Amino acid sequence: MANNQENNTDNNKKEAPQDKTSPDSAINDNPVKIVDNKSTTNSTDEHRKSAKWKRPKTISVPGKESKATILSIGVNVIIAIAAFYALDQTRQSTSAAIRSANAADSTVAQQRRNDRILREESAISSFRDSINTEKRFRLDSISRGIQNKSVEAQIQTLKETQKQFEVFNEPFLQIIEPVLTVPEGANSGKLFYTIANVGKYPALLTSYKIYVVVDTMPNNFNDVYNYKEPDSVLAAYLSDKSAIKFMNDVELNKSSINFLKKDEYFAYISGYVRYNNLIKKTVVDFRFQLRLKPNEKDSSAYNIINDNVVIRKYK
Repeated sequence: MANNQENNTDNNKKEAPQDKTSPDSAINDNPVKIVDNKSTTNSTDEHRKSAKWKRPKTISVPGKESKATILSIGVNVIIAIAAFYALDQTRQSTSAAIRSANAADSTVAQQRRNDRILREESAISSFRDSINTEKRFRLDSISRGIQNKSVEAQIQTLKETQKQFEVFNEPFLQIIEPVLTVPEGANSGKLFYTIANVGKYPALLTSYKIYVVVDTMPNNFNDVYNYKEPDSVLAAYLSDKSAIKFMNDVELNKSSINFLKKDEYFAYISGYVRYNNLIKKTVVDFRFQLRLKPNEKDSSAYNIINDNVVIRKYK
């Protein structure tokens, strides 16, 4: 019995170095022996008691479980690669979407900027147009004002020209060479005078009247209009640069003739000649008032009133 145990121990000692073989040879030759627990039950306690005993190393031998593990790892690697690829594709898609969105935002922003610029340009253009319209309106107003003033000036010039034409061409009467004669010892006198047309257009003489007062001061000219004697009727054209001589009887009394011999007394003769102004279609009175001494041809300052006055218009 003892011999058997020793033999087993020796065998174990001899087989122990074989554990140092390379893994390749161990895997290929599979030299490990499987210990029968039943046959070594009795010797187990003795081995444990022995200080030199060591637990034999256990070597894993690849089998079906190892291959499943390797396959699982490969599948996981493939899944990880696929997941990474999918993640990368997602990232690229996201980046592309972001770029597209940014591009769209940029396009929208650019479009908005363009629209804003167009609106601003349109507003500026409208403002300029309004300013130009206002300027044109002001210039037109100024131009119209200048034109109106020019037209008014032209009208005024035409009126002045017409007035000057009428003045230069209408008839204009004057009295010249008045002489009062009173014979010695007579109670009446005679007045000789000449009416001349110094204008440039004929006048149609229609009537005349004279009124005589002997006094130191001239009488009111309206006395001739209030005088009871009717007008002397005329119907004569007095052409321009022509004259008509008149002779009127002057009623005097003895006292009046005596007063005329004094220096302070004069014969004041008021009268008018009525005529038609054929240019202006007006009735005009040529009014005159004379201060005379009997039988004096060159009496100084004899014309007190010498004027042509318009009485009315006629058709």
